[in-house]
Amino acid sequence: MANWVVGVTMTVSGALLMPLAVPVLPVDQFVSYAKTLGLWDAVRMQKNEGTRCRFTLCYRFGWEEVVDATGAAFNALPQHEKDRCAILASWYGIAGAIDHFGATYGLPGRNLPEQQLLDVGDAQLFR
Repeated sequence: MANWVVGVTMTVSGALLMPLAVPVLPVDQFVSYAKTLGLWDAVRMQKNEGTRCRFTLCYRFGWEEVVDATGAAFNALPQHEKDRCAILASWYGIAGAIDHFGATYGLPGRNLPEQQLLDVGDAQLFR
């Protein structure tokens, strides 16, 4: 009987807490859900700054807009500058967005300094 109670308790609590760990709800529903459980202060990104979302939700939005702005700047360049242009990404999120959406905007591949030797190989790095 005790194993059954433990199993049911773990299943129910896991189902109730899953939306806090896995992004299965839309943002508005997630915020409402966390507030209803009284856990909003524990899961939001920064304390005392209104209703800012946690990283796993905030980082789901805006990537195409970043690449769109990058594409607009790139496409405004004269052709002779485009031919020699490289996209330098300051961190993995932006690099991933450029990799994912960049072809749509005609962008060349990105360059992430932390992975420079992995991306271009040491033979091409010092040309």
